[in-house]
Amino acid sequence: MKYALMSISREEKLVMALAIQMAGGIYLAFYDHILYTFGILHYYALIGYLSIDAILLVMLIVSYGPKLRHMVGFISALGAFAMILDALLGLPASKYSTTPIYGMRYLFGFGLPGTGSVFGTSLAFTILLLGSAATALLATRSS
Repeated sequence: MKYALMSISREEKLVMALAIQMAGGIYLAFYDHILYTFGILHYYALIGYLSIDAILLVMLIVSYGPKLRHMVGFISALGAFAMILDALLGLPASKYSTTPIYGMRYLFGFGLPGTGSVFGTSLAFTILLLGSAATALLATRSS
């Protein structure tokens, strides 16, 4: 018995990437209490980013178009750039900022001793970052 290979359309890949990206952000918003305590500006930026993503996700599901796809790509690329820059600068807008390497250790430490990180936070941030990058690439890739 042969099974037909179902190809996933570009639109479906974009919607899935955006949903995965949002899953990481939602975890951070609900379970990263250090984010809310020491980085309230980061927390509100995350809530804003998730709100925009949610609106764009609904718009993608309802009516997919090239202009909307490019807007999703731009916002996701901007979000990924901001996350990388924030990590490299050591979380400068937070009360917990110390040195530039601190942001990298905290966000990508995956719970290792001496990093101040929690595994769930690092995993969720990585999912959010990689999801944003994937969404940006899928949205801007030529047809």
